[in-house]
Amino acid sequence: MGKKTGKNIVIITGASSGIGQEFAMQLDGLLHRTEEIWLIARRKERMEELAKLLDIPVKVIPMDVSDEKDMAVFGKTLEFEEPRIRMLVNAAGFGYMGRVDELSIEEQAAMVRVNC
Repeated sequence: MGKKTGKNIVIITGASSGIGQEFAMQLDGLLHRTEEIWLIARRKERMEELAKLLDIPVKVIPMDVSDEKDMAVFGKTLEFEEPRIRMLVNAAGFGYMGRVDELSIEEQAAMVRVNC
C-alpha cells in the first residue's frame, strides 16, 4: 500500500468487460475534478489494457468483490489512502443458471450480495 492520497476518485467494479469497461471509457475525459479512476475486477490483464486507453490516471485493483478477504483488503486500502469517492459504478455481477429451488442458499446469497 502507498501513502494517503486524499484524491478525488471514481470506483468502477466489473471494469474488465461489459458495462463496467464501457463506463470507464465513457467517463474518461468527462471527469474534470476526478484525479483517478480505480478499476476493480478479477481479470488484471484486461484492466491493464483498458488503463492504456484512458487519459485519466488509473489504479488497477484485481480482486473478486464476492470474496470477503478481498473486500477486507480493499476496505483497508480505503482506510489507508482516504480517497474522496466522487462516484461508484457498481457494474460487477454474476448469475447462476437453473431453477431457484435447485440453487443452494449460498449461491443465491452470493448473487444478491454482488448484484445488489
